[in-house]
Amino acid sequence: MKVKYAAQILSNTVAAVLKLLSEADLNPQHKHELMETALVIQDLYKLFDYTNGPSGPQDIKKGIRQNVSAKTDHLNVWADFRKKMEKLVFVKSNGMAATNVRCVKGYLITLSSLQDLWNKLSRLGFKYLNLRQLNQDALENLFGIIRQHSPTNKNPTCASFIGAIKTALISGLTAPHNRGSNCEEDCKKLLTNFHELVFENESMPKKDDDHDDHSAREEKEMEICEDSQLSAPVLSLPEVLDFEDIEKDLTDVDSQPLVYLSGYIASIIIKQYNCLRCKNNLTAEEPESCPLFRYIKLREWWNAKSCLTYPSLNLCRTIEIAITVFNTEIIGCLHQKNICQLAVTLFFIKCDISWFSCEMHSKLVFDVMFVRLSRLLVRRQCQRVNLSLSEKEENLASAVKNAQQRGISK
Repeated sequence: MKVKYAAQILSNTVAAVLKLLSEADLNPQHKHELMETALVIQDLYKLFDYTNGPSGPQDIKKGIRQNVSAKTDHLNVWADFRKKMEKLVFVKSNGMAATNVRCVKGYLITLSSLQDLWNKLSRLGFKYLNLRQLNQDALENLFGIIRQHSPTNKNPTCASFIGAIKTALISGLTAPHNRGSNCEEDCKKLLTNFHELVFENESMPKKDDDHDDHSAREEKEMEICEDSQLSAPVLSLPEVLDFEDIEKDLTDVDSQPLVYLSGYIASIIIKQYNCLRCKNNLTAEEPESCPLFRYIKLREWWNAKSCLTYPSLNLCRTIEIAITVFNTEIIGCLHQKNICQLAVTLFFIKCDISWFSCEMHSKLVFDVMFVRLSRLLVRRQCQRVNLSLSEKEENLASAVKNAQQRGISK
C-alpha cells in the first residue's frame, strides 16, 4: 500500500504553495480554485494531525499534534470534522453524486471510535492517550524493510516474502528507514535478537562506542573543512549592490523555496549560537510588510504569532550563490571523494561573507551554514539520481518478467 504520494500532496507545504500561487496572480482564471483547494488540503492535514499523535517530545505541536488529554480540544475538533465530512459530496465524471464513498464512511467510524475510546479511558482514570500507538506505522515500516530486500520485485511470491522477513528478523530490523516511505519511523525494537539467542553468554557491543566513533568522524571532517578554508581566498561581490533587484528576484514564486531554506538554516544557527548580533545579521527586521516572505507566512501555523524564522536579504543572497555554485561546479563531480569538503571550500571562495558583522562567531557560523547546506544539496542530488536509477531498474525488471511470462526469454 503505497500512500506516500497522497500524504505528500495532502500536506501543509502543498497548501502553502497553492495559496502562494493564488496570491501571485499567475493564473487569474484559476485563482479562486487554487485558494479553495489549498483550504481543503489544509483542513485535511489538520484532520490527520488530530487523529495521529506525536512520535516523541520533539514532534509535539501545541494545539495541533499532541497527546489527547482533558486540556486539549480533540473532542471538539473531532465533532466539527464529523459534521463537515457528513456534508461532503463527491461528484462523478457524469455529474452525478457518488452514494457510497468508503473513505468518508471509514473516517466517520474512526472519529466516533476515537471519541468513544477516549471517553472510556478518561472514566477509567487515564490522563493521556497517544494516538500514534493506534496506527499501522510499525506494520508499514516492517513491510518497507521487507521490500528493501528486493526493491524491483513489486509482486513477491509467498516464498520470497518468507525469505525476506526471515532475513529482516535475523538482522534485527536494522535496515535504514527510507525518508520517502509511507509513514514516519516508529522507533520500535524487537524484544530479543538473533545474537542474544545464539550467543547467550557473550555480551553485546555497546552502542556508546558506535556513537563516539560517529562523533569522532564528524569532528575530523569538520577539522578538515576548517583547514581547507583557512587558505581559501574570498572573492567579494561588487561593492554597490542593487538590493531592490535582488529582492525582486527572490520575491518571485520560483525563488520562495530558497527563502524558506535560508530561514531553516538561520534557525539552526540561532539555536546553536545564542548571540543577539548573529541573530540580527541572519534575520529580517520587519518581515510582516515584506513580500519576500510570502511563502514562510503561509507556512505559519498560527496567525497571531510567528514561529518560523525570516532570513535576511544578505543570507538569502549568500545561499542563492552557494546553490548556483553547487549546480554548476559540484554536480558534475558528485562521485568524487570528500565531495562535501570540496563544496564547502568552493562556497567560501565564491560567496561574500563580509556582510556578517559578528567577528566572534563569523567563522563558526559559516562553517555550520556551508557544511549543513552542502550535505543537504548532496543528499538531495543523490536522491534524484537514485530515483532515476531505481525507475530504470524497475522498468527493466518488469519488462523481463513480462517477457518470461510470455515465454519470450528465459
